[in-house]
Amino acid sequence: MSGPSPLPAAFVRSAAARGEERRAGAPLLAGLLSASSLDLLGNLGQLRLLLLACALALADAFRATGLGRGGLFAIVALVLGPLALSALLFRPFDASCVAPYTSVARNAGAAMPLAAWLGLWGLPAFLAVSLVALEVARRHAASEGGAGRRAWLAAAGLLVLALAFGLASGIPSEIVVLPLASAAAALALAPGGGAAPERRAVLLLGAGALLVTLGVDVLSVGGDRMNSVFKLSFQAWALLAVASGPALAWVVVALRDGERTRPGSWPVTAALLLGASALYPLTATPARFAERFPRVTPGEACRPFEGALAPPDALGSGAAGRPRGLDGSAFLADSALCVEGRLVPLRYDGAGFAWLRANERGSPAILEAVLPEYRWGSRFSVHTGLPAVVGWSWHVRQHLAVVPGSVVEKRIAEVERFYRSRLAAPGEGPGERRTTVADVRRLLSRHRVRWVVDGLPERAVYGEEGLAKLSELERLGLLERAYANPGLTLWRVLPDATAR
Repeated sequence: MSGPSPLPAAFVRSAAARGEERRAGAPLLAGLLSASSLDLLGNLGQLRLLLLACALALADAFRATGLGRGGLFAIVALVLGPLALSALLFRPFDASCVAPYTSVARNAGAAMPLAAWLGLWGLPAFLAVSLVALEVARRHAASEGGAGRRAWLAAAGLLVLALAFGLASGIPSEIVVLPLASAAAALALAPGGGAAPERRAVLLLGAGALLVTLGVDVLSVGGDRMNSVFKLSFQAWALLAVASGPALAWVVVALRDGERTRPGSWPVTAALLLGASALYPLTATPARFAERFPRVTPGEACRPFEGALAPPDALGSGAAGRPRGLDGSAFLADSALCVEGRLVPLRYDGAGFAWLRANERGSPAILEAVLPEYRWGSRFSVHTGLPAVVGWSWHVRQHLAVVPGSVVEKRIAEVERFYRSRLAAPGEGPGERRTTVADVRRLLSRHRVRWVVDGLPERAVYGEEGLAKLSELERLGLLERAYANPGLTLWRVLPDATAR
């Protein structure tokens, strides 16, 4: 789906009829019911949360506009119809999907320090605190009699219990998250109070997102803490992004209606937080780049290949002079890595990526070096989109959880044997560090390989003895040299090489 839904207009009109304070929540409904937001928030599990907000808004619109029963049914059908269709179309996938993780475990490592949590979530948390304070003040001003006082005493008791639990748990972020999430949820779910459905929905979204940020600090799916943190944190960011806009609008409207003659502490704090957040991409990108691709110094621990020298800008230390802009491949021109004690300038691979993208129109497999995760492995597959015989090992095991891990390990062993072994002489059979032309044919045919990569990483990881056979395979009519530069040769597998 793409483009906005026609539904928000009805809610915007009903919100406008109720006055300016509630009109600030209309963009939330437009965001929740737009296809782009549904794409952002993802799977059906999260859409159930959106359905709660939609149900509140539908009930309010029904009361405000006096829609007939037929109109109400039409709105419900337009909301639920795409969800039902999605569930039906994705049923074949859901029926055959095997989850790599089926358990939840408590994290054994150290919890995130409160300062780090505030550094990550401080801005949306500030907006959530502001909305909770605004709603508390509004309800306090409207409350009358002992019933109102008893409700506030109960809410205060709940906050004190949440704070005590947070202090006793030893999880630093709980001291902030539990009271704040509890307050937001209590305000959203408490009967009466005169809160509009869109405000209740924002409070629920904020409470749920804050609890997710706490949950990943305590529990992990399948014991995989890293993946649990960044996968679920994506969802928390999406929910907080949807909720923060209306929260900011409501607070600004409330401050404006208070007729302040000069800025108070809230606008100053908000401006400082927004400015600090805006600095993140400017300060974090160079630091991350310098960490991921540090400038290296040739020497005994990082020996250069003869004839494949690194550009001067790739040597030394620091990130000064690195390219800046939106070209995600610009770093290849002046970066280098140490791979197994050898200096590997990336510009040679970068030229090969560009050539292969320009000259390959199909989707054949690539045979290239296999390195540990978070290294310069699967580089041609990553930068061209073509499949590799072995991809990112751990991701392959996760995505194909139904397949035994030995299948991946076998492929890794096959790639290593291909690159390390020399070609057997006439009369010799296969053996250690020795392979036959028939074995090579079977490997290339089984994995439908069209491109064999012979670059500096292959030489660093597997040595050059086994790579010498590629020229012999060219003489035998199995390969042809399609592209070459001082640090890379791309061999095209000829059709006769994989003929059965």
